[in-house]
Amino acid sequence: MNSKNKNKLERVSTWYKSTKGLNSFMIYCVYLEFRKFIEEPILEIGPADGGMTSLIFDNLRPKTINIVEASEKYCQLLSKKFKKAAVFNSYLEDFKATKKYKTIIASHLLEHVENVDKFLQTAYKLLDNDGKFLVSVPNGLSMHRLLGVEMGLLETPTQLNDQDKKIGHFRVYDPKKLEEDLKKNGFKIEKISTSFIKFLSNAQIEKFIPEKDWIYFYSLSKNFPQNGADIFAICNK
Repeated sequence: MNSKNKNKLERVSTWYKSTKGLNSFMIYCVYLEFRKFIEEPILEIGPADGGMTSLIFDNLRPKTINIVEASEKYCQLLSKKFKKAAVFNSYLEDFKATKKYKTIIASHLLEHVENVDKFLQTAYKLLDNDGKFLVSVPNGLSMHRLLGVEMGLLETPTQLNDQDKKIGHFRVYDPKKLEEDLKKNGFKIEKISTSFIKFLSNAQIEKFIPEKDWIYFYSLSKNFPQNGADIFAICNK
């Protein structure tokens, strides 16, 4: 990552929170899909402020999690928050691993990676032969993005919008593109689907829909496997 992208990442770290509001709940929905596949040793890549990390420690209680995070600010926060974690301020491509991992998690990360092939090839090398690579990304075919096209706010569902650019996304995935990138770099896909039906923006959902009812939008996504807000994939070698 060049210095311009590094600086953007540090700026994003001053305001982006994965542990509050709808962002937190949507990570919880992805965790529900991942949890039965998570075994130690665990490597989590780019967890930001630790939304997924908290869910894993609180519910599965692993002895430790190795965390690779490129933002220095997020690393400081993660080190204070998770005393049992080993936190490394590094890009995955530069990470000097001393072992292979039974579980590697990259949640809401691939869309931020400039060279996806290099990243995935590195993850593949670090994965144990019978391990699981657990991936999630925002979905370009989410209902709210399809609605944006109908309203003339987007030209195509996978067009980068202002929020994508602000948060440092290089691309917007759809399920087919994610599957192509994973397979091209050696991974076999055990399952790929989506979670949480999202018709409105985060702010609108948080304002108009009670938090106790958000779970129904997760349940609804089972009927629309291409159109949930997040794509998730369970992969192996």
